[in-house]
Amino acid sequence: MTQVIPTIPTSPSRTLTNPKPSLLHCAILPFRILQICGFFPLCVKSRGDSTTPPVITTPPWFQSPSTIWLFTLLFSTIFSIFITPFVQVGVYTKSVTEFIPTGRTTFFAINVCWLACSICGPFISRIVILCGRKSFVPFWDNYCHLIYKIKNCGNIEPQISQHVKWVRRRFITHATLQVALSIAHYLVSLMYATSSDKFTLVFSFLAASYQTLSLAMAGFLTFFSLHALIYFVTTYEFCVTQLLSKLQEERRLGPHLWSQYNIWNTVQLYMQLEEHVRDFSNLFKTLLNIFVIYSLGYLLYFMYFIFLLVAMNDYMFNSLNVIQLIVFNWYICWLASSASGLEEKSRIFCVTVKYVQLEGLGANWQRQKVEGQVDNLSAATLPGFIGLDSITIRTSVLDLNLRLVMSMIAAIGTYLVIIVQFQAIEGLPEVLINQPGNISHYHN
Repeated sequence: MTQVIPTIPTSPSRTLTNPKPSLLHCAILPFRILQICGFFPLCVKSRGDSTTPPVITTPPWFQSPSTIWLFTLLFSTIFSIFITPFVQVGVYTKSVTEFIPTGRTTFFAINVCWLACSICGPFISRIVILCGRKSFVPFWDNYCHLIYKIKNCGNIEPQISQHVKWVRRRFITHATLQVALSIAHYLVSLMYATSSDKFTLVFSFLAASYQTLSLAMAGFLTFFSLHALIYFVTTYEFCVTQLLSKLQEERRLGPHLWSQYNIWNTVQLYMQLEEHVRDFSNLFKTLLNIFVIYSLGYLLYFMYFIFLLVAMNDYMFNSLNVIQLIVFNWYICWLASSASGLEEKSRIFCVTVKYVQLEGLGANWQRQKVEGQVDNLSAATLPGFIGLDSITIRTSVLDLNLRLVMSMIAAIGTYLVIIVQFQAIEGLPEVLINQPGNISHYHN
């Protein structure tokens, strides 16, 4: 069993009677949620003190409840996909025939696309997480030491407390919304799935109920798969914000008063943060790529069926889909906006370092000129600037930022317009044409 207990000392003045929030202790909530959702096959142990980081261990899979639960979800997905459809083949055939003879191609294409994304995406993600779970342990160890160094670079306890409370409120709000929406969505989906006359037998009803519950749970659990990424990216943004603030405070003192040691120490912390973000990108790049593909299928599927349900005047089911779509977009925008904030603030940090160097050079040249050591500012007297780059969460396929989300929404919007145009030529589903008041609307 591999166990990592970061050797991070705590302040002697801090006691358990007056605990303060910690950036490391804040990780327990998203990690617990990921364990419940089957995306964190590691053991997380809290030491009972909010000032110390949790202990991450990787015991054998048969001794880890979170790993056993992940295997359970994997086998449940396989069973629901390869067993239940054969039991319910008559019901699916009846449902599909409602879209014959018009609109069938579009209906089939979008359903197959979403079926592949909704099933293969979480399934492959769990396999990737399971195979690379031991790589997370040294990553977490380095992360704990980095956070400890940044925390001790200045008096930032109030900022840490505010950040931790903000992140926890968002995690709790997201979980509450997802639970409420998933329950409502499951009940409505079950009502539609069991409304067929095929369910004269109790076995058929139970099989349909199991399939609906399995698919609903799979989708519900997937909506929490980004919690670890959100936690780390928001913390990275917070850290670079504090480093930038410290550098700007030092710069405001002026070249004659600032401490070269403090500036260099801040730059070193920035370089360590940049290196750790690169490790983060390498560790989570596959999961991020998979989730982007999953998100594209999700947006296309829900936007298409929102269009269909509006035409069918099914406002109850459509309202749930619209709210679910808004919450999902808010979830991925939370991650993307934090990554964009990290990129922008790190860019400002790099520019500020160059300004500090230039101002220090000018002050030094003025002093030497007064002392008669130099006559003019030549190229030979110019020292090389520190070559810092902005921090970007980048994979081999994409850069994580708000531009990625906007391009995804624009691409899906374009696809939806093309689909609607093809459907106008091909014809609408018969279930829509047979409803009064819909024909004239689509023929205008």
